[in-house]
Amino acid sequence: MAIGGPGGTGKSTFSQSLHLELGTASSLLTLDDYKTPRAERAEQGIFGAHPEANKMDLIAEHMEALAKGETIQRPIYDAVSGSIVGSEPVPSRPIIIIDGEISTYESFRELLHVSIFIDAHWRTQLQTRLNRDIDVRQYSPEKAIETFLQSNLREFKTYGAHSIDWSDVLLWCDSEYQLSLKSIHPKWTPFFERVLYEDD
Repeated sequence: MAIGGPGGTGKSTFSQSLHLELGTASSLLTLDDYKTPRAERAEQGIFGAHPEANKMDLIAEHMEALAKGETIQRPIYDAVSGSIVGSEPVPSRPIIIIDGEISTYESFRELLHVSIFIDAHWRTQLQTRLNRDIDVRQYSPEKAIETFLQSNLREFKTYGAHSIDWSDVLLWCDSEYQLSLKSIHPKWTPFFERVLYEDD
């Protein structure tokens, strides 16, 4: 199960909530951990939504291994230093949640059973970028804005935005970070309505 969409739309929050809801029936694979080192990306002039900024082959390899029931060793990416600092095991479970803006890219389409696309207004995306990149990643405001312009408005638009067309579920994140259901494949309706609305 892939949860994709542009940066700053609440994908990680939703993925973690879904993972907690499903408990031991699920494993969570965060694709931010598969980014190439930030210094290398800077040399290439690319940002996180560019396919070459991610270890696409390793992601596909790990997705296939999990589907076969194997445990993988996922890398651990440090968002402050911009580098891999270790690894940890991720067991195969009945439901594998793949979280990340690149998770619904064409490269992985054949490996997915269901894809969820979370979208939001560009202002919401920018606000999230500013809050997260400055507070967590210790970017300057100028760097955070540049990352938004390049990653969200250019790279994701080129490589990922069209994946909305084949997503099974489309969610909208408003300025208060509340999700609403925009469209859903009929076969998934009971499951996602329960996850989204059972606390209402």
